[in-house]
Amino acid sequence: VLPTQSLSPAPNLVVAVPPSRIAVIDTSTFSDEKAGIFRVIDAAATLRNEFRPREQELQTTQTRINTLVEDIRKLRQANPVDEKTIQAKQQEGIRLQQDFDTKKQRYQEDYSRRYDQVMGPVSQQIGKALDDFAAQYGITMTLDVSKMLPAVLTALPTVEVTAAFIAEFNRKNPRGASVGKP
Repeated sequence: VLPTQSLSPAPNLVVAVPPSRIAVIDTSTFSDEKAGIFRVIDAAATLRNEFRPREQELQTTQTRINTLVEDIRKLRQANPVDEKTIQAKQQEGIRLQQDFDTKKQRYQEDYSRRYDQVMGPVSQQIGKALDDFAAQYGITMTLDVSKMLPAVLTALPTVEVTAAFIAEFNRKNPRGASVGKP
């Protein structure tokens, strides 16, 4: 027989549990064009505008590839089948696909690097502002409901502070003011 242990804490042990105030915030709202954080919206627009020509180039190449595939399909159904033309179009398609893959990979790498450059300072500023907001209102824990939505079963509307945080952040950080370097 194994000895049993008491499940209750030792009688002389005192555990201080601090009072807690939990709030939830929905960071997915930060990029909302109408209700979001100006800095996030503007940074996203900067990235879209900067990378739009390359996105369009990729779309144009993908359209050309799709057209070649359709042309080859039609040529195979023709009577008589023109193997030389099909082979030429297949070679062009292979070249275009390789070009597309290379450009897409470069695009993704460049976009990721630029995203970090543009959004990094904004994210740091928001993180600091969230800490300040929590301290100002006595919030001891802030949960991002967008990351855990299925796990949240109920929450009083008073614990949802997204709109209040966004309004305060936008008031303190108006459009056009630059983000300080970290």
